[in-house]
Amino acid sequence: MRGRRDPLEATAAGVASGLRRVGGRCRARAALPAALCALLLGGCAFTPREAAERVDRLVDAASAEWHLWGSQRVRHDPQAGLCAQFDDGRCLPVDNGCGRELSSRYCALVNRYWPVVSAYRHPCDTTDRCDAQRPPGVQPVYTEPWSAAFISFLYRQAGFSRLRFVFSDTHADYVSAVRDGLLPDFELLPAPFVPRRGDLLCSARGPSRGLSPAQIHLIEPQWSGPGFTRMHCDLVVETDPQRRVATLIGGNVAQAVSLREIDLDADGRVDWSPAPDPGWLLGLRLKAAGAGSGVPAAISRTAPSDPRRP
Repeated sequence: MRGRRDPLEATAAGVASGLRRVGGRCRARAALPAALCALLLGGCAFTPREAAERVDRLVDAASAEWHLWGSQRVRHDPQAGLCAQFDDGRCLPVDNGCGRELSSRYCALVNRYWPVVSAYRHPCDTTDRCDAQRPPGVQPVYTEPWSAAFISFLYRQAGFSRLRFVFSDTHADYVSAVRDGLLPDFELLPAPFVPRRGDLLCSARGPSRGLSPAQIHLIEPQWSGPGFTRMHCDLVVETDPQRRVATLIGGNVAQAVSLREIDLDADGRVDWSPAPDPGWLLGLRLKAAGAGSGVPAAISRTAPSDPRRP
């Protein structure tokens, strides 16, 4: 079980002396306004050239990891759901405890990501039980979800510091930090929106699966307790407006670092659908200096909120 941590570890002495870090939020023990708090945490904004360079680094890092994992592709099958494509033409769902993350060839790769966010490590002493589907009688091997650790690894590889990104094993930690104005280098884009290379696309999952773009103000970070919002995020590595598709790379997708293409709507946008399979809820985009606040007032954490967690 993961412990509750404060992912916003402000390391600069001047920030630490003026701020009380409580559960990832920037609280004003020194009565600092939120805008000043965000400025202290974020520092100077990226120039357009710097922002473009960071996007290139993110995409290059994601592509390199995908190749290290054997270039697995996944797609959504109407009957099987999310499935991994095998060389023999089959597309199969990958059970927990199976697939590449628990193979002797790839398991150690996951343990390159965990140190960025946690002391947890994958159990690589139990590998090669099943390629996709668990045989009858074989007990599943439980592993912690690692998609957020993978995203955090990419941002570390791209040169982001803890003052510019929330390195966490929970996607909702950095999503809520952007929403609350604590990561001023980013803007939050509720679906529908036109994706760009370097965007993070995020969806709600598990008990949070029904969350809609109108309820982004309800997203709860991990420190809030066991009812925190379960999410998944992938990085956009390419867009093709002519084909109306976006190409994503993400971790812990069919138990590997995988690539998938998603369809865009007639206007080239990522959209959300409540059923049968909720789509992408929001995007996070790296900004350059002068790009605006990036926190739509309608989804600010100060918006009227339902006391129930999603």
